[in-house]
Amino acid sequence: MIHRGFDGLDLAYKGHIDLQTLTVLTSAKQRAQELKREAPIVLGNMWLKVSPKGRRGFEFIVLGGDQHETWFFKKPNANDPYGVYVSVAAIRLASKGLAATRLYLEDRLRQFGIEVEPGDESIARVDYAVDYLFPEFAVSGDHFSMSSAYSLQSLGGLQEYREKGKTSRIETVMIGKNPNAQVEVYDKTTEVKKRIATRGQSPWPTLWGYKYDQIGLPPLDFDRPETSQIWRIELRAYKKHLKEKWKVSTWGDLQEKLWPIFEALIKNVRLTIPSADSNRSRWPTHPLWRQLHDDVLAGLAKEAPCGDNLSFDDRTVELKRKQLKAQLRAFFISLAGLHRIALEDLPDFARAMTGEVLGDMQKDPERTRMRLEQAFAKYATPENSSGMDQ
Repeated sequence: MIHRGFDGLDLAYKGHIDLQTLTVLTSAKQRAQELKREAPIVLGNMWLKVSPKGRRGFEFIVLGGDQHETWFFKKPNANDPYGVYVSVAAIRLASKGLAATRLYLEDRLRQFGIEVEPGDESIARVDYAVDYLFPEFAVSGDHFSMSSAYSLQSLGGLQEYREKGKTSRIETVMIGKNPNAQVEVYDKTTEVKKRIATRGQSPWPTLWGYKYDQIGLPPLDFDRPETSQIWRIELRAYKKHLKEKWKVSTWGDLQEKLWPIFEALIKNVRLTIPSADSNRSRWPTHPLWRQLHDDVLAGLAKEAPCGDNLSFDDRTVELKRKQLKAQLRAFFISLAGLHRIALEDLPDFARAMTGEVLGDMQKDPERTRMRLEQAFAKYATPENSSGMDQ
């Protein structure tokens, strides 16, 4: 696993730009129309670019100076409370996370003259992506199995895209579409190379390079597939899926339901290993998909909460509990493999190992107490903050 994190975020806000901002944006848009290109402005401490065009009821389109988010503003209208829409680029989410992005957006809104309260937001899209260095992997739409609750018809179909000039190689499989849920598995390396060829740069080689250094991989080299063939799995929840299936609108809703949303998508749209069984639903799940489940769970457990209570809340504790439980299960299975333990003997082996671990804890009670206090402090919530001494 080379990278994981949020990869897309769209949301609307209640509120409208104030008269001063309206004047500045109107003037900048007129200048952009004369220049036939985006016009730069400075507003507060923000370096921005104003588009010569609007879009679907939004009078102004404003790019952040680093182009990490795009703002859409309506002219103030008392009969239309949602006067703001923003789309956040993957690179900001990848580098900052969801909670910091929320605070960043709300600071930006204040500089546009808009004060928002909790609940003034309406989440319209959230994406999560995981990148794997997997040179030998190949993807095919025929290898996916969908449950009845997440059927191709309800999601919006399946599409395959083949590499230009190589009709046998599939670069992308996309299941579902906006405004429903979507799963996309694609050759991220090829996409990045195309972007570099057309635009001269991409942030992803740098971000991947940090991970390569951390885990001791050879340097990223696009001429060597064994060091650079990265596949991305992207999970997307669009507006209809969020609103109708999961009742998500606010940051608090999103915080509570992020893992259930993505877990359901992973479990109901499965990459499988085809078998002779005519019933595709019985095909075994591909190991990469099981790894995806654990990696998304672990990634969300590490995220700072984005809800209105920006503390380590009960939902985050539950995510962490699931992550640690999965690690404990993997630990027992690995030890069993090391000791050549048969499947039917696994329960007795797990109980025996538990006894050994407890024995080790009792040999050094002070160290055990110190580590327990550290863990308690790390995972404390307002409800259990006095728990250890009770």
